[in-house]
Amino acid sequence: MAKTKKKQQHLLVVDDEQSMREFMSIMLQGEGYQVDCAADGKQAVDLLNENVYDLVLSDVRMPNLNGIELLRQIKMLGVDTVVVMMTAFSTATQAVEAMKEGAYDYLNKPFKNDEIRLVIRNALNHRELKKENYRLRQELDSRFSFDRLIGRSRPMQDLYRMIEKVAKSNATILISGESGTGKELVARAIHHNSAGVTASFVPINCGAIPENLLESELFGHEKGKLLRVLQEKQIRRVGGTADININVRILAATNRDLEQAVADGEFRQDLFYRLNVIRLHLPPLWQRREDIPLLIKSLCANLAPGRDIKFSTALMRRLLDYDWPGNIRELENVIEHCLIFGDGDVLGEDSLPPQFLNANCSLVNSCRIPEAGLNLESYLEEVERQILQQALERCGGVRKHAAKLLQLSFRSIRYRLDKFGL
Repeated sequence: MAKTKKKQQHLLVVDDEQSMREFMSIMLQGEGYQVDCAADGKQAVDLLNENVYDLVLSDVRMPNLNGIELLRQIKMLGVDTVVVMMTAFSTATQAVEAMKEGAYDYLNKPFKNDEIRLVIRNALNHRELKKENYRLRQELDSRFSFDRLIGRSRPMQDLYRMIEKVAKSNATILISGESGTGKELVARAIHHNSAGVTASFVPINCGAIPENLLESELFGHEKGKLLRVLQEKQIRRVGGTADININVRILAATNRDLEQAVADGEFRQDLFYRLNVIRLHLPPLWQRREDIPLLIKSLCANLAPGRDIKFSTALMRRLLDYDWPGNIRELENVIEHCLIFGDGDVLGEDSLPPQFLNANCSLVNSCRIPEAGLNLESYLEEVERQILQQALERCGGVRKHAAKLLQLSFRSIRYRLDKFGL
């Protein structure tokens, strides 16, 4: 395989001495750079308006427009060109001024060839690191912005509003929800959109750490006290006498009913109150079925980029009717299975995993109570509405046939359909 040719870096040398311009041009071209030259700052600005330069190497004292003024002009252009200043009349004040204006380095003439080579190489590496950092930040913006939280349902809209509000504060947040609902994704979105975004997000799975090692994992070999951290944002090391202030924000997540755990004596009440300053609850997938098509579209784009995937009506109905006890994590696994085992770009029910096909989908067996409990009246009303909707769809909208299918009188089904506006 042929190697990709590395792009030649473009340099601009600005100096009012022709001999210096010629010398620098010959030396830097010998190093593999593309080099342009300008006799003063004004010529340099004209070239900068026509070309993109990776680095500008400029003298300070020049006619028309001196080096410091040129540096300001470069910064005003908004380009990411790195600037190195050089002069034979250096003063400490001048050097400080150049660095304040954004110069990468400041060299005194005469300088050794190896010295200028090293400075230029380091300056260009610095520029590449800044570009890479910007690229990673843009990628992070994409990964953990609100756009990564998929859903248009009412529960998700409420969640978005809550995240936007709590991200601006520094309060401790308790994120609850069943396994697979995306609690860590929400935590990362809160962190990324908060004032402390420049600091690291450090996920810790407390359930996987032995109890006797938890404080060491959090504070190092010199233990601290977790409750004091949550309440005062301070630690005092074992044997120490001084309090140490720390700058952290705690985002705790759980799939358990902590209120019940406190009542059962399985979770410390004082710890619960310190964690439960602001509560965010993620709805299970069965409570936001209208988001399933959007989630499937997003998963297909991530798992099979470039493919135009379509789902048969029968397959989509199976996915919409399923209870999803494993929530989004289970949905992702099932979609990946369908993409691998489905034939063509229109996927049918035969692409589903065997355990999904063999699942008993009776209403009695599919019902389950989530960890956080449920509103029984609302749940039963939703089940009734969905059954009525399915009956109408199967009977082509003919109410009389739907009543017969559900073993109801025509008067009864008319009352129920009117109640739900169907």
